Amino acid sequence: MRMSQKGEVQITNAPVDVISAAKFAPSSNQFLLVSSWDTSVRLYDVTSNTLRHKFFHSSPVLDCSFLDSVKTVSGGLDNGVKLYDLNTHIESNLGSHDAAVKCVEYSSMVNGILTGSWDRTVKLWDARERECVGSYEQSGGKVYAMSCIEEKL
Repeated sequence: MRMSQKGEVQITNAPVDVISAAKFAPSSNQFLLVSSWDTSVRLYDVTSNTLRHKFFHSSPVLDCSFLDSVKTVSGGLDNGVKLYDLNTHIESNLGSHDAAVKCVEYSSMVNGILTGSWDRTVKLWDARERECVGSYEQSGGKVYAMSCIEEKL
């Protein structure tokens, strides 16, 4: 790791293709989750500049998010939504869209995972039951970006 005079950090073991998303863990600036077009999702410890975990999708990953400090969710061009537990290293498929998953968010207020896709839908997934509890057609077309705060999307 190299520190610049401005406090910037250059991570080691970086993805070999374009980074599609980078998100810090909730309530922490130590852990950084990074998704990439190289099909990987990586967890970095920024403080020690180490790669802590790495797992893969079958296609480029377009977005990732933390559910809490030990669970993550990601989606990409394989149309799938994947959960990964950083403690147990267990990955599971939550579900899928009919086209690429471009956006992944988590709302602790509703304990739900929100995914936006190029299939023109936003889906709400129950994080406990691991099932889709709502699918919402987007009249504006493909979903390219979304943000969630509290219960608002």
